[in-house]
Amino acid sequence: MYDKTIVMKNIFWLSINCKNYNCFISRVCILSLFGVVFCLFLLISNISKAEITYTDISGKLSLDSRYFFKDPDNEIQQKNNLSMALEPEVYLENLSGNSFTFSPFFRLDQTDPRRTHWDLREAYALFYGEFESSQWEIRIGFDKVFWGVTESIHLVDIINQNDGVEDPNLEEKLGQPMFHGTWASNFGNIEIFLLPYFRDKTFLGQRSRLRENLVVDQDQTTYESAAGRQHIDFAMRYSNTFEFFDIGLSIFDGTSRSPNLILGFDRNGSVVLVPFYEQIRQYSFDTQATIESWLLKFEGYWRDGEKNRESIEQDYAALVGGFEYTIYELFKTRIELGLIIEMLWDSRGKQSLSPFENDLFTGIRLAINDIKNTELFLGVMQDLDESSRSFALEIGRRINDQWSLDLSTTFFSNITPRDLQFPIRRDNYVELKLNYSF
Repeated sequence: MYDKTIVMKNIFWLSINCKNYNCFISRVCILSLFGVVFCLFLLISNISKAEITYTDISGKLSLDSRYFFKDPDNEIQQKNNLSMALEPEVYLENLSGNSFTFSPFFRLDQTDPRRTHWDLREAYALFYGEFESSQWEIRIGFDKVFWGVTESIHLVDIINQNDGVEDPNLEEKLGQPMFHGTWASNFGNIEIFLLPYFRDKTFLGQRSRLRENLVVDQDQTTYESAAGRQHIDFAMRYSNTFEFFDIGLSIFDGTSRSPNLILGFDRNGSVVLVPFYEQIRQYSFDTQATIESWLLKFEGYWRDGEKNRESIEQDYAALVGGFEYTIYELFKTRIELGLIIEMLWDSRGKQSLSPFENDLFTGIRLAINDIKNTELFLGVMQDLDESSRSFALEIGRRINDQWSLDLSTTFFSNITPRDLQFPIRRDNYVELKLNYSF
């Protein structure tokens, strides 16, 4: 007979997908913050005698299939993979216009236990009002914030942590606990962020592809700050529009979203990579100019407090800039063709921890503008110092009002050993995603 106590403990640990006490504490903190935010919204609604008058429930269910064309370097890694993701959203609004948004994320993965996970993408209360000719807005809870304008890489986007198990291109973000205040006036928008809890970057497990040669041991994660995850990060941003220019000026002071991976040993004596999160300060600028069919784009920052590839602290600048030109009514049809060229540069050169320290990105965006909303995107990243290059193709098409289909593929070519993408040089893959929206 099984011991019921042991069985219940095992079920509990599996349900939160944790390996140690620290992970458990993190989950408790996340759920506690969500509870506080929701209670705050209900309390303010009751105080103002503004009952909840509008409710909306929506979401997306996805079935993903990924196939790799080449055999892996490690025999434990797989050539194909199936997974399923669910992202519902609940929206509540009262008579005063204040609202509460709740959007969790769940993924069940066939191969990698680390990809079987959940997250609070959004769980925040929104309050707003007016003062003379200005408007204010306060968001409290878990939220996602995006900064940036360029296509190839989002340099200045630093508020949210990367969800490294979801998307190899790091387009998916973890929900960030925050206090987010906005003041909008004729002089532009001023935003202030207080980030009271740090979210570690997620990493793939040993059975997954598109990862480092060595497994990242998140149980040994260390931080430069003695406060660890409880370090309070701060950010401020000013944005405005001047004729055809949109600009953004930002400053961030806090824990780096990109850890330094240091060689170490796990409890079994195997060599692993151990994340170390530094304290950094980032000053950034982004702008986009819309001139007829042209979009001129630029992102750049100056950052201090971060170590380079040789583990030497080095202040540096990183830039990305270029343009997108759109041809409307191609061949006298409804088709739109966008041509994209962007340059990427990092002042650290080959000492950079980014694989895109001196690269050229070219892309084509094709919008058919048909009933099925068919879209195609093709991008090529070329290292200007080496022969390394990568290709990405994305095709999206709606089946009906609820169902849609996405096809994407990535290929790596001539990746040199010095390139930081060398561990994934054999991970050419194609991914088919079936989506249901409700």
